[in-house]
Amino acid sequence: MPDVDRPKGFDWLALIVVIGLCVVIAVLIVGYYKNQHFKSQAATDSKLLQSEVLLNNFLTAERIADKPFGGQVINKQFYKLPEGAEKTRQESVVVVRFTSARIIKDQIGTAELASSGFLVNDSGTVVTALHTLGDVPADWSNPLSSIEVHDGQRFFNATLDKYDWVADLAALQIKDWQKSKKHFHKKPIRLASVEEKKNLEEMGNLYGFCFVNGLNESIHSLPVIFGPYLAETNIVNGEISPVAFGAINRVAEVGCSGSPLVGPKGEAYGVVSRTIIHTYVATLEELQNFIKSDQLEITRRLIAVQKNR
Repeated sequence: MPDVDRPKGFDWLALIVVIGLCVVIAVLIVGYYKNQHFKSQAATDSKLLQSEVLLNNFLTAERIADKPFGGQVINKQFYKLPEGAEKTRQESVVVVRFTSARIIKDQIGTAELASSGFLVNDSGTVVTALHTLGDVPADWSNPLSSIEVHDGQRFFNATLDKYDWVADLAALQIKDWQKSKKHFHKKPIRLASVEEKKNLEEMGNLYGFCFVNGLNESIHSLPVIFGPYLAETNIVNGEISPVAFGAINRVAEVGCSGSPLVGPKGEAYGVVSRTIIHTYVATLEELQNFIKSDQLEITRRLIAVQKNR
């Protein structure tokens, strides 16, 4: 019989091949993204591990009280931080993170600086060292830059409210404070009284709190022993300063800038500033004047001081 064209039935074999190819492609795609996830997780774990190693190195550091210099991180196994100082660390000390952004060749580049700070009132004002925001004033008001305050649990956005470039002080205002204060887990620090200040130079140990670098989950403020408080001086790095700084016979570690300098009862005597030969501290008087003054008053006072030099 002659060949007769018959209608073709559904090609199940072709369908199976297509489905098989789709499955293979799906498996390859899932495998690729899993591999990327594992790489990202490995990188995160590596950063966390580095932070933990750094933290452990700090916590297991030997006591060096017999050495003339060196901010001494407290080994909790051998030294118990005084109750008042520990209370201040837990209740008032924060971490400040400043991210500066600049456009270079049509691309945005960023740089992060992190330091310590502390709450000074019930209005959401945090004080830190000005130099921890970098040395480029244009960055402070750049809308691409950001200031964040970490209270041990989360970050809060903040703005630069005022600054004193001579005393190296900056006041940050937490944004939307009326809403943020419900979730902000810090209290204002207690400043030392006039009577307490009289005994400052007689104290053997004073304390600061240093930021340890890490991811959000591994931010720490470690207690550090400073002291003794040598004296107040206008000679800083061989030059005459318009305002006096307190000098401490220990060198502060990286991350201590902006920390309050506190006594065993947790009272604050100033703000840790720069380290050169000694560690210099913005004095209690400068801190008190700074807190109660606005930017215009601060600027006028500094201009008057410099004119009289």
